[in-house]
Order: sequence, then C-alpha cells, then structure tokens
Amino acid sequence: MVHTEGAAKRSRGRPSVRSDAETRHIIADAAQREFLANGYVGACVDDIAKSAGVSKKTLYRLIPRRPTFSGLDHRSHRPLHAGDR
Repeated sequence: MVHTEGAAKRSRGRPSVRSDAETRHIIADAAQREFLANGYVGACVDDIAKSAGVSKKTLYRLIPRRPTFSGLDHRSHRPLHAGDR
C-alpha cells in the first residue's frame, strides 16, 4: 500500500505554462486592444480570449466579470481603486 499523506495534491488538467498573474497581464493587454479597436460595447469576450491565447474558461476564472476589464489599470494590470481614477 502506498502512503501519500503529506504529498502535494496535483491539480487536474494541463500544467500551467505561466502564472495566473502573467496570464491576467496578457488578458488585460488583449482586452485593451479590443476596447480600443471596437469600444467597450463592441468588444467581444471570445475575441479577447482568442487574442490572449487562452480559453474563455481561463479568462472567466481569472477575470470573472466583464466590468472588471474596464477597471484594470493597464500599466500594472491590477484593479483600480476609487482614489486612483
């Protein structure tokens, strides 16, 4: 019998190629390009995901709501706070 107590549990799916923070950065850049090209209303989440090279599932896991895109500081890719605007 194999004793696995204390062993790190591996997450399901494919291993990450990059960190979540780096992927958020890539998504934020893709979103900014999409918003500049088509406006906020005309922007398509499918196109943002495709441009960022991620699935929509990954996009929504890291940035769960569309309004969050417009609240990103595109220099640091962190949410803006009310005093920052």
